[in-house]
Amino acid sequence: MSAVDDVIPTDYHRHVNGGGLVADTAIVPDSALIGDGAKIGDYATIGDYATIGDYATIGDGAKMGDGATIGYRATIGDCATIGDDATIGNRATIGDYAPIGDCATIGDGAKMGDGATIGDGATIGYGAFVEDDIEIAPGLEIAAHAYVADSTGRSRAPVIPDIDRTILGAINESGHSLDMAIWHHACGTTHCRGGWAITLAGEAGAKLEQAMGSEGAARAIYAASSPGWPLPNFFATNEGALADMQMRAEASR
Repeated sequence: MSAVDDVIPTDYHRHVNGGGLVADTAIVPDSALIGDGAKIGDYATIGDYATIGDYATIGDGAKMGDGATIGYRATIGDCATIGDDATIGNRATIGDYAPIGDCATIGDGAKMGDGATIGDGATIGYGAFVEDDIEIAPGLEIAAHAYVADSTGRSRAPVIPDIDRTILGAINESGHSLDMAIWHHACGTTHCRGGWAITLAGEAGAKLEQAMGSEGAARAIYAASSPGWPLPNFFATNEGALADMQMRAEASR
């Protein structure tokens, strides 16, 4: 541990089990595990035998149920509630005031908006995004990379028919090109593979990118547009991306 890491902020202390930082106003039993680099905010409450992963952040006033598991670098918003035996994946984000039910599972990298309600036993796939104030029923399963904007749980990500052939057609237009080194060029006519998917989805793609970020939006659009295919490598070389798109386009004839 470095000297910087060893500094304890005012009004915080290190937890006896795991060494994470705990606000003096928080309630954390010794049975909980608070991982290295984790931080528990003011007036938060952690249940018995809960596990808070390394570098996770628990917001002010948040409540973790008994046996809850919070993954590596996950973020739990202020006043959010995590139910008993619920699992929050690595790098997942739970918004402010969002209640997550008992035994619910939130996949790695998934994001629940402010006030989103996830019912008991529901499963949210990795990389999925649930909008603010949306209620997901108990036991419902949400697909990986889904963009959920209503209580049906269906992905509302825009669909680009024959997506790889469509992107190849756009790239081949005069003045357009592919550059896998950057999501979008300022010129507006050169993008990486994921950037082209977002651009060709129009206003809906731009809105999705704002909500989920560039990579999340690209994954959601591809997942909705080419079900049954694995997601492509959005960080491949130009040659690799072109070869893969050409293969998929031929296979979809």
